[in-house]
Amino acid sequence: MQDKKEHIKKNNEIRISAAALCRIKIDNKFLLILNKSHLEKGKLVYMPLGGHIKVNYNGRNYLIEEFNARFLEDSNDNVSYDLNIVIKKNMLKDFNNWFELGYGRETTPLRELKEELVDEMGIVDSLKGRDTQSKYSFRISQIDRSKKYIGQTKRYFEFHDVGLGIDLEDKIKDAADESYLIALVTEEEIGNGRINDQEMNLNKYRQYKEMVGIRELNEILIGPTAKYLLDKNNIHIKK
Repeated sequence: MQDKKEHIKKNNEIRISAAALCRIKIDNKFLLILNKSHLEKGKLVYMPLGGHIKVNYNGRNYLIEEFNARFLEDSNDNVSYDLNIVIKKNMLKDFNNWFELGYGRETTPLRELKEELVDEMGIVDSLKGRDTQSKYSFRISQIDRSKKYIGQTKRYFEFHDVGLGIDLEDKIKDAADESYLIALVTEEEIGNGRINDQEMNLNKYRQYKEMVGIRELNEILIGPTAKYLLDKNNIHIKK
């Protein structure tokens, strides 16, 4: 794969990044998951569950044909379906219209939920359709600059209220008590951007520290994206 910074060379181009995120409440607390990329940099940061929205085969072809989109994760050995692309800035309005229709792309976070809870973190052994219910809640978009990429990035965050079955809720609560990989946090903690009981949660981390090969840490943070979970009136929606 080429250096990703080489993909955005012109002022008339913009990167698009889209994610589907979960708002999950258990016993009036929000379920967050440890961010692996931050952990690799020596930081314990909890974020909402979810990740990149994927397009399907038709959606990918449509974006290439209609927007001349370049998929940043493409390589000689890999065809990417992640909505992590570059398009011309003058096509943003048409892209917004396509994105809002939801055709040719994922419209729920359930694939990512399964990947994180089952495949990556091993919090539960399996996740079946009857274990979860998902309902679209609201969307946020913003333009900023990424540390990874040259030029501007427009980010789309779609939030979904996800309900869990009683058995799955019980498994999640047990796992949150024992593992540092997930956390159930209060509105106050999200607002403050850090876990209240630092020592208890750091002790959970230290049990696995040698296993994951990360240096000693002394603070547990909550990523800023989590604050949108508190937005009952969707006042942060931007086009």
